[in-house]
Formats: sequence, structure tokens, C-alpha cells
Amino acid sequence: MEPSKLNDYIEPGCTAGYGKYNVGPAKSCNMLLVGRSQTGKSTLVKTLLDPQLGTTKTGFSDTREPELYTLLLTNKETHEICHLNIIDTPGLKEVREDGDSRTDSELLKLATKCVQENITTLNVVCFVSRAGETHLQDTEVFEEVKKCLGDKYARISMMLLTHCDDYKDSRLDQFEDTIKSHPKSKKYYDYCQLGLYRYGAIDLTKLEPYDQETASMIVMSKLKRNEVMREKFLSKILSCTDTVLKVEELQGVYDTAQIERDRVIAEAMQLSHYIQDTGSSKKVSCVIQ
Repeated sequence: MEPSKLNDYIEPGCTAGYGKYNVGPAKSCNMLLVGRSQTGKSTLVKTLLDPQLGTTKTGFSDTREPELYTLLLTNKETHEICHLNIIDTPGLKEVREDGDSRTDSELLKLATKCVQENITTLNVVCFVSRAGETHLQDTEVFEEVKKCLGDKYARISMMLLTHCDDYKDSRLDQFEDTIKSHPKSKKYYDYCQLGLYRYGAIDLTKLEPYDQETASMIVMSKLKRNEVMREKFLSKILSCTDTVLKVEELQGVYDTAQIERDRVIAEAMQLSHYIQDTGSSKKVSCVIQ
């Protein structure tokens, strides 16, 4: 027998039984953040929580281990609620202040392990790149992650440009056009079928040259602009709650990619040794099959 309301037995407006806790339906969205070191992945999480948070730049990787953040996203107009679980990963091409930098392969394995231990599905994979600096290191990172994920994850992947508050919209349009058309970045833009989005967070160090009044005007202008970018990004995240991919196969995809990478490296080393031994760069079938 299905439960039914007790309206016939209680007076209108009665709140008996509820107490101080309200429980309602909520959607959920699991998002994996990936990108090279110092692109603003951790700052993204912090400023999603508090858009009025000022940031600073150290020049070194801040995230040592993959971390899971659970945020509660509420639409003020529709009252829709979504649990947003974000896995923030250490940046690839890591540069650490303590000098203890790790390889991209080690970092990807850490991220894979974190995903498997904390969630069973993914809704969004977010490739993070710094506006105006989507260069060779970014494309190398995208290539590593794309090999790890495989083609199946393209439909839940997006690109996010951070530090967009430092540029006018016309300049950002130029950056996006370059990403879409440049041979080295186009295939990664095409891979991210959810599209490309913008994000901004205010750098406190860039306010230092100004007096208090001027700095306040700059901050208010940037906050209003960042709000628009933040809303577009979060609206897209909310729209992805029904698109779910299981992560149980992620380790298998990673292992396959790693085996292929190891094979290529082994062949290259074998060829290098052959050249050193024979003094010839001619590749023969008996050396590498």
C-alpha cells in the first residue's frame, strides 16, 4: 500500500511531525577538476563557496592530494537543490615549493584512486585552463587526461577558462577563437562536448597599486562581471545531473593507457640503444616489431 497524506485527520497548516528539520528531494552532480598546475582549480572551489573571496598567487602547486568537496547548490528562484561533489586534483606539470614534484602519471593515478574511493559516477569532467595561457603544457595535460578517460567521457567533458576577469570580453572571444581553431588545441575543444565556459576570481595583489576608493570600484565591477560567468557555469553544471557515467571502468581505461605509454617508451629506448650500438638511425624490423 502506497503512503498517502493524512489531510483527513489533521488541521490545515499543522506542522506536527516535522520538527526543526526539513527534508526534500535533491539532485546530485559529481565533477572532476583536471588541468595543469596553477590554473586556479582550488580557487574555483573556494570562490564557488564565497565569490567575494580574494585570491593570491604563490607560483607553486597548492593541492598536494586529490580532495573531495561537497557543496550545496541552491537556486534562489526555483529553490532547486543540488549536492555538488567536486574532486579537486593536483595540477599536472606540477611545480612544488618543496621540490617534491611528481610525474603526470603518478598524479593521474592519484586522481583515479580518489574518484573510485569517493564516488561511483561522474557527471562532469572539467578541463581547467588559464585565460590567455592555453599553451603547449595545457595541450600535453589534455592529451594525458584524454588517454586516461577515453572517448566515452567526451560527452560529459567541458573546458573552463579561469582568470577571465583580467580581460575584456572582446579579448576573451579572441582567446576562445584561437582555442577552437589552433591545431594543437582544437581536438581538445572538440572533445569537450559540454562546451567552453569562463570564470573569474579577484586577485588581491592587482589591487595594491590603487587607493581604497578606486580599488573598491574595481572590486564591485569585477564582482558583477564574475557573477554572470559564475551563474552560466553553475547553470550548466545543474543541467548535467541526469547525464551519468559510471567510474568503475576508469581504472581499466587508465591502466590500458599506461600500458600503451609504457610500450611506446620501451620501444623508443630500444631504438635509442640500437642506434648507440650500431651508429645507425635506420629502424629495422628485427629491433622493433
